[in-house]
Amino acid sequence: MEHKVGINNLKSIAGNWTGKVRQVMLGQDVEIYVDMDLQGDGDKVMGMARLDVSHIQLKDESGQPLKPATVSINGAFYENRFLHLNYKNPDEPLQFGYIVIDLYENSIKANDYIIKGLLIGYGPKSKKIINGEIVLKKSAS
Repeated sequence: MEHKVGINNLKSIAGNWTGKVRQVMLGQDVEIYVDMDLQGDGDKVMGMARLDVSHIQLKDESGQPLKPATVSINGAFYENRFLHLNYKNPDEPLQFGYIVIDLYENSIKANDYIIKGLLIGYGPKSKKIINGEIVLKKSAS
């Protein structure tokens, strides 16, 4: 099997990725804007991502608008087919999760470096296990 996109090593994954996560948040279907910077370190992938829901006008239990969150990213390639990424908010212990991207089956548009995958985690605002789809496009270098 060949990769549908040329993302199969640390050099190809390094850089800025932007996109959206689609999930249910506080009872509503929402799109969360993602701005992710990834780097390679040995055989590991590391970085940070900013998750922004300010365009949605959702509020927390106290009535305050939800603010963007920054999460740390750690992961690696697995079996030269999958990219798995753990995310965790260093400021919010109960915001964490896992992203899996199948570089054979769920990667699309090879010329644009667009990938999609699934995530599962825990949402600190919903106080529930959450899941969703993530679609990211690599920014031009």
